[in-house]
Amino acid sequence: IHVSHLLKCGLKRYYAYKYPDIVKRADVKSPDAMLGIQFEMSIFEVVRSLYPNAISNYRIEVPFGKKYKLVGRLDIFIPDENLFFEVKKITYPIRLDIRYTNADDDTREYITRLEDKMRTNLIAVDERGVILDDIKEHYREQVSLYKYLSDCQGHFIIEARVHSKNAVFNQRIIIVNADRIEPMDEEKVIHLFNEHLESLEGKFISPRYDWNCWYGNPPKKCIFYEVCENPFKKPLKEVEV
Repeated sequence: IHVSHLLKCGLKRYYAYKYPDIVKRADVKSPDAMLGIQFEMSIFEVVRSLYPNAISNYRIEVPFGKKYKLVGRLDIFIPDENLFFEVKKITYPIRLDIRYTNADDDTREYITRLEDKMRTNLIAVDERGVILDDIKEHYREQVSLYKYLSDCQGHFIIEARVHSKNAVFNQRIIIVNADRIEPMDEEKVIHLFNEHLESLEGKFISPRYDWNCWYGNPPKKCIFYEVCENPFKKPLKEVEV
């Protein structure tokens, strides 16, 4: 069972088995998805220039129960540092309060090197996580699960439109400190796991996030929306995208 399965609507996997033709028609990379992949590859090349042993799409897995394994893939893993990065290309505005962009000397030096490589504006946010709270919950839960699986420190590298109280900035590449995100406790992992198994049997569960039914900007409905029989599915007017 993959981490992504625990965090997305479990019915999607159920309907994927039930309606394989819908999956085949939809299994074409959108321009946004292609740009996201390109961004992730570019970030990895930058990080690898600083940490030659960095690994892309590093697979981690742990036994879970008697017959299951939980599997995750870290976007970027640096073994010597016991550190991973989740790379996200975010389409919604991110709040930034310039007063809270202080970082320690090591972080400043690291940022300077990255900035020299990227030739772009790069901001590190301190442990108070001013931006962290603006990152969507399922991204934060993903990092929490990866910390549970890997016992490593993890942070975000994101590209997003950043705005402050006084101005709107262009797209920026930002390192977001995620120290405040704790490894997910095992009780919650078990709950997500059992809920996922129930949804695989077709049990209707209220969508965990609004975007399970509608996602993207502009919003697009789930590929299974028309065939989904879940009484809890949300119409667009009820979704906060």
